[in-house]
Order: sequence, then C-alpha cells, then structure tokens
Amino acid sequence: MAESNYMRRSPRPDLYPNGWKWPKTNYRRFFTWITKPLAERARRNIPPPQSAKWCGGHHLPGMFRAEFGGDLYTRMCVPVEEHLTRVWYYHCTRPKNAGRRLWDRLMYATLRRWIIEYNFSRRDEAAMVNQRYDTPEKLSGTDAEVIQWRKLVVTKHYGGREAPFEYRNPDDLAPDAVPIERVSVRYLQEQARAPRAR
Repeated sequence: MAESNYMRRSPRPDLYPNGWKWPKTNYRRFFTWITKPLAERARRNIPPPQSAKWCGGHHLPGMFRAEFGGDLYTRMCVPVEEHLTRVWYYHCTRPKNAGRRLWDRLMYATLRRWIIEYNFSRRDEAAMVNQRYDTPEKLSGTDAEVIQWRKLVVTKHYGGREAPFEYRNPDDLAPDAVPIERVSVRYLQEQARAPRAR
C-alpha cells in the first residue's frame, strides 16, 4: 500500500505511472513546523493502532476512521430502510487522568463536535443530498478511490462475501494478517521515536 508523503520527511513527491506527482509543490514544508507541536500534543490522547483494522481510512462496508482534532474519529453509515441511512459518529481518546477526561469532554461539547460532525461532515452531506441517480455521473481525478471501491464491491458481489479476489496482498497474506507497519504511518513514526526515548 502506498502511503502519502505528507507526514514523512522525504523531500520526494509521490510519483504516478502517468507522470503526475503529489504534492505538486513543496511550499507547505516551509510552514508545517509551526503546527507540528500542536499535532503531536493532540496525538498523545489517541490510542495508537494495534492492527490494520484500527488504522485510518475507509473500511468496508461503510466506515471511515481518522485521527482528527485530538481524538480517533470514526464515521459509520448504517442503512435502516431503502431510502434511509443513519450516520453514527464515534470519538475515542485515552485520557491519562480525570482532569484530562474532563478537558476532553469539554472540548467535545464546545468545539470538536462542531468541527468534525458539522463543519467537516456536513460538507459531504451538501454534495450528497441533492445527488441525482438518473443522470450520467462525472468522475474526476479525486474520485480514483471511489472507482476502486466500486470495483472491489462489484467483484465481491459476483462470488459472495468470501469470493476469491484477484488482488493479493504481498506474501499472500489475508487482510487481517497484514502487518501494521505496511498500513500505518503513525505506527512507523512511533517505532522511529521509541529508540530516542530510551
């Protein structure tokens, strides 16, 4: 699995087969040092992932997980009826004491809930509410992940949930057996930090 260079120190951009690169420029590296201490401090309360299932990203059938705003944020879409889906939000932290637990609750009630559930997720809703399914769809370069998820779902559909899939993880590992260092940038960062802490 290719991971973004956003958090890595490598100055090289990600290169794609058609010659494109991401990020297009490196200007952001001139100012990321300003916010890095804040991000590191906020990350202390988020439990590090112990397996690939707890890493950030999309998890089929309808879950998205990310480290966001000082907590581990999970958004899960659950179908209820034919035209009704409920969205569940989970925010997970691991405070070290009662004072921090109180602070996390206060921050959730006053700021984090608004930032994540309303400001962040409502932007997705604004695009989805008026979506029409009777007109041709126009996909762009940012929809590459959507296209891959659809291919996966359709392929699985033809053979059921346990259908063999032509893609294999390196070393023919089952999805639950993939080592966490292959899918988690945070795990690699924690491992790199561990020798310095000793």
